[in-house]
Amino acid sequence: MQIRRLSSLFSPVRYGYCRELFQSPFRALCNLSFMGKSAFSLTLRSGRTAKFSRQGRDHKLWDWYFEQRPPIDFTEDGLVQIEWRGQSVLLRPGTQDFFIFHEIFIDDDYNLSGHDQRLGTVIDLGANAGLFSSALLSKAERVISVEAVGENYRHTLRNLQLNDGVAEDVLHLAVSAHSGETLTLYHNSRNSGGHSVDRNWSEQQSTDTDYETTQSISLADLIAWARCETVDLLKCDIEGSEYDAFLATDEQTLQKIERIVMEVHISETYPPARLLELIDHLRSAGFQVQLDRDMPTTTATQARMLYADRRHAVATKAA
Repeated sequence: MQIRRLSSLFSPVRYGYCRELFQSPFRALCNLSFMGKSAFSLTLRSGRTAKFSRQGRDHKLWDWYFEQRPPIDFTEDGLVQIEWRGQSVLLRPGTQDFFIFHEIFIDDDYNLSGHDQRLGTVIDLGANAGLFSSALLSKAERVISVEAVGENYRHTLRNLQLNDGVAEDVLHLAVSAHSGETLTLYHNSRNSGGHSVDRNWSEQQSTDTDYETTQSISLADLIAWARCETVDLLKCDIEGSEYDAFLATDEQTLQKIERIVMEVHISETYPPARLLELIDHLRSAGFQVQLDRDMPTTTATQARMLYADRRHAVATKAA
């Protein structure tokens, strides 16, 4: 790793890009080698500044940027704005935003390239930074985004509005088994996408767990609120709450959903038996279900992508 970082420091190509971008190109080149652990600020020629650090894993963003060279800017409050394949996205330095951007836009973990026809209603459970929702705005008639964590909700709202989304379809709620409950969400200080109602899940990845409270909504009530006959695509990444939310959802509601792309979580709290129960529940509602990898056999903390489709055989990248 250090050799690679050292090569970045002495790269004439990178220095040329830094001269185009920054007010102090040599200082930017040195900082963007990420040889040290201290945080630093970068100022664009426009005068806008943002703060980065290796501890925040921002080197991943900048390594990718220097390879791809998309249009980039900073906002007045220090966010990174990237234009990529017709989308404009805001990323928060020092968070998981870039990794989620990479999953959705680069790795296509949610198999969005497989949707060659325009979609009707899309529901995004666990919107996080709003990146999945933003990617679907141009491909769907309506995108409904649901995010439980206040900071993430506000960021989702910004990303959706930046891409001409509808603010009223961005909901600050937690999807759970029942509506109207006050839930405690435990923060994961190392992973802005890892906040969970399960304190043990958050603490496995974070040593200084903070929390907030939010209101819950059931999946049945959410779909009733949306007033749609059919949900063409439902994406779910809600850090373990998928089990309570979906197992409490009746078959009649599930039959309104055509496709599901879900990140399922395994731990001591959510053992493989819980995942098997969820798969059986979806199959009983008429879905064909497939995982992106083999069924987990231990309670070691891990995740899988689950693809469910009621209309035809599930098409995944793995297939």
